[in-house]
Amino acid sequence: CQAPERYRYLRDLGVTFGRKLSVVQAADRWGRMVREDPNRPGYADLDYLRSQSAPVQSSAAFKQDMNGRLEIAAHGQHNAFPDFMEKWTTDQASKAKKPESLPANLDAAAELSAAVLKHGYTDFDRPTFYEPVNEPHWSMWRDPRFQQWHLKTRDAVHASVPDVQVGGPCLSIGYFYKNQYHAFKGLREFIDGTDCAMDFYSFHTYDFLGEKDGDFDGGRVTSGTPLESVLDLISNYTMNTYDKEVSLVFSEHGAYGADDHVAALATKHFPGGGFDWEMKRRSIDDFNMVSGALANTLVFMDHPHVVKKAVPFILLSSMGWDPKYYATLYTPRNFTDKDDWVASQKILFYQLARDIRGQRIAVHSPDPDLQLQAFADGNRVFTIINNLAPQVKTFSLALPTALRLTLRRVGRNADFTPYYREDTLHSLDGLQLASREAAVLVAEFASVAPTRTVNEVACYGDRVITAVEGKASFTVAVRSPAQAAYGILRVGISRPSSSGQDVEIQLNGKSLAVQHEAAATRIDNGEDYATCKIIRLTPDQLQASNTVTVSFPDGKPGSVGAVVIRTAIEYPKK
Repeated sequence: CQAPERYRYLRDLGVTFGRKLSVVQAADRWGRMVREDPNRPGYADLDYLRSQSAPVQSSAAFKQDMNGRLEIAAHGQHNAFPDFMEKWTTDQASKAKKPESLPANLDAAAELSAAVLKHGYTDFDRPTFYEPVNEPHWSMWRDPRFQQWHLKTRDAVHASVPDVQVGGPCLSIGYFYKNQYHAFKGLREFIDGTDCAMDFYSFHTYDFLGEKDGDFDGGRVTSGTPLESVLDLISNYTMNTYDKEVSLVFSEHGAYGADDHVAALATKHFPGGGFDWEMKRRSIDDFNMVSGALANTLVFMDHPHVVKKAVPFILLSSMGWDPKYYATLYTPRNFTDKDDWVASQKILFYQLARDIRGQRIAVHSPDPDLQLQAFADGNRVFTIINNLAPQVKTFSLALPTALRLTLRRVGRNADFTPYYREDTLHSLDGLQLASREAAVLVAEFASVAPTRTVNEVACYGDRVITAVEGKASFTVAVRSPAQAAYGILRVGISRPSSSGQDVEIQLNGKSLAVQHEAAATRIDNGEDYATCKIIRLTPDQLQASNTVTVSFPDGKPGSVGAVVIRTAIEYPKK
C-alpha cells in the first residue's frame, strides 16, 4: 500500500484488509522456500523452508492502524502444491477449462501448509482463517480425499500455529436454496465428510446479475432474504445432526455480471470515450457491487453467533496482474500512471459504513424489503437501512428526539451511475428510500444508555429441507418462553418460479400475517423463488413447544429450508 492517498483512505474510512489469495504457492513459486526433503521423499524440507523464510515486517504505525493484527482470511490457489507431492484429480476437474489437481500426499501437504503459516508470517500478518484451496472444482467437494485433506491440514496447523483456524470447502457459490434447497447437498456432504469438525465452513456468495425481461436488475440474486434462509438452513442442519452450530467464513462476497448491459446503459445515457468515461461506465457496475455487498453484510450482521468473517470482494488494486480488473478499489490513471491513483465508486461501500461500531440495538423492520440494523456508540446511534426493492419505500423510525441527525445515502442516478450524499435532517417524518438505495442515519444525543438488555437465542425446528405437500408442520422447542421480551419466527421458503409466491404460516394453530416482499421481482430469477419470512412475535405467542405449519394456497410445489424461532431472553434488571 504505497500511494499516500490510498493509505489515507484506509485511515479515514476504517478499511482493513480482508483476504489473501495464496499461501503455499507464494512460498513455493515466488518465495523459492520449498524443495523436497532428500531424507523424506514426497515431503518438503522444513529446515530449508525455515532458512529461506523472510516474513514481511510492518511498521508500528501500520500495526496500530490495523488494530494490532490483520486477521485476514487466506485461501490457497489452484494447483499450488509442489509436484514432488504427486497429484490427484477427478475426471471432470481434469477436463475443465483450467484443469485442477490436488496433492496426493495428504500428510505432506498438511505439514507444508502448517510450516508456511508458521514461518512465512509474523504474528501481525499471519492469517486468522485458512482455506486450503479457493473455489475447488465441484466434482471434488464430496471426494473423501478432499475431505481428509482438510481434516489433516486442520490437525497439522493446530499443532504448529494454534491461533490459525482451518476450514473449507470455500465453494464458489452460495445459492443453496436452488431446486428447493437440494443444492445444499454439496456443502452438506462436505460437513458430513469432515464430521462437522472443521474450525469453520465457508463459501463465497455473489449476486450473478443479468437481464431478465428487460430488467437490468435481474439474474440470480442471493443477497437479502434468500441468503437469510441459507444461513438458517446451515445452522439448523448442524444443530439437528451434530448438536452444534458451526462457524462460517465468507472470504469473498458481492455482486457482479451483466457486462453487456452495463455497456449498453453507458452508451445510451452518456456516450463517450477515454479514461474518465471508462471509469464512469464502470461505476454502473460499482453500484451493483456496493449494493450486493451491503445487502450481504446486513445478513451477516443478523447472524453474529455464527459468521466470524465476511469480506466484500473489493481489491485495493490489481496493477500487478491486470490494471483493468473489474473488482478494484483504486486504478492508476489511464491504467498506467502509478503516481496518480483514482478511486472507483466501490469506495462508497466504506464511505457509507465508516465509523459504525458499538453495542447492538434490538430493532425490527415489519417491511421485508427494508433491511435494518442499529448500533449505539457513545452518544451516537447508527441506524442502517437498505431497500432491497426496485421501488420507492416510505417509512418511519421510532427514535427519541436527537440533538443532530445526519443521513448518508448511496443510490443510483437515472443514468444508473451511483451517488453518495449526506444531509442534515430536522425531522424523521416522511423518510424515503429510492429503489435499492441504502442509508445510514447518525443520531447524536446528549447521552445514550440501555433501558434493558436481551439475548437473542436461536431455537431450531425439528427437520430441514421439507417438501410441502398440502401442508408441513415443524416443532420448535423454545427455552424459557416466560422470560422472552419478544420472538422472531424465520421460515425459509424455496419454490419453482412457476409455483407462485403466496405462503400461509400458522403458529400453534393461529394464522400469522405474512408480508410479501416487493423484491420478489428480483429474487425470483425465472428458475427459483426463494426467501425467508421473518415475523416478529409477542411473548404470549410463544410456548415451550411450538408448532409451525406452512402451506401454499395454490397447491403447487415448494419446500421449507429451515424454521427458526429466535427468542429474546431478557436479563434480570440490576
